[in-house]
Amino acid sequence: MKSRLLLIPALAVLAFAAVPALAQYPNKAPQPAQPLPQPQQQPATPTPAPTLTPSTETPSAPIALPTIAPPNCSKPEYPGSNAPNAKIIAFNQNYKTYGDCIKKFVDENRAWIANVVETNNKAVEDYNKYTTDLKKMLDAEK
Repeated sequence: MKSRLLLIPALAVLAFAAVPALAQYPNKAPQPAQPLPQPQQQPATPTPAPTLTPSTETPSAPIALPTIAPPNCSKPEYPGSNAPNAKIIAFNQNYKTYGDCIKKFVDENRAWIANVVETNNKAVEDYNKYTTDLKKMLDAEK
């Protein structure tokens, strides 16, 4: 079960990292990166918060995965086969609660992963649409 939980985020990151290779324009060499113009800083004005901008270079370092806290579910202590009936009934109830807690934890992570996959798919669709439009513009110039 634990290996499946680790596999899903790894596949999501892999899908995100593979996006630049999905729709490269054929028979064209990559263009060198153009340096971005640097804004002039004015001492009286506070600097704006940095924003993410698209890069023309492929990142050389792997993307760091977010850490996911382990489930906060308490495991019931097994009373043994010779325990009184009341302890066995209590154990069964606690065991069911523990299972429900684990299921809730997994469902929440699946929802988070589904959002990541949806965001990645939208990014790929946007990239592919842009690439198709760019190809049409280049073909029209010929």
